[in-house]
Amino acid sequence: MKSLVVCGGLALALVSSSGCTVETSHRDDYVDDYPPPRGPGVVSSSSDEAEFGVEWTIDGSNAPGICSDLGADSAHVEIADDLGVVDEADVDCEDFVYDAPLLPSGTYWATIVLRDRSARDITTPVRTDGRDLLPGDSDYVQVDFPLDSFR
Repeated sequence: MKSLVVCGGLALALVSSSGCTVETSHRDDYVDDYPPPRGPGVVSSSSDEAEFGVEWTIDGSNAPGICSDLGADSAHVEIADDLGVVDEADVDCEDFVYDAPLLPSGTYWATIVLRDRSARDITTPVRTDGRDLLPGDSDYVQVDFPLDSFR
């Protein structure tokens, strides 16, 4: 299942909008419906789900302009469990955070790579350690891309 979320403008104004676009895909047998993105600290409406997200920096910084200065247009994020990828998204590099859809209890990790405007990987992919999530948990993993990780 693929979904496209448009923010910062109405769907009718997509062409002229300066908003952002996030494309996601989910394993059809895993996630019934894609909920809208949430911010840190938002409590899940379902007691059997958990929040999981990834935050990134470049050489320890999330300063405006650092992504474009280094040619990074987007961050490709994959969230996986033992059965494979359960969620993936390409988000604006300078968002510096991605919230996965609500997940059932389990162990999850993220793999993230920065990409240029042509969707080519420009950094070494980083895979986080697995995190055990229980119902109601809200967990974020931190990733830093040192300058020597750029290709």
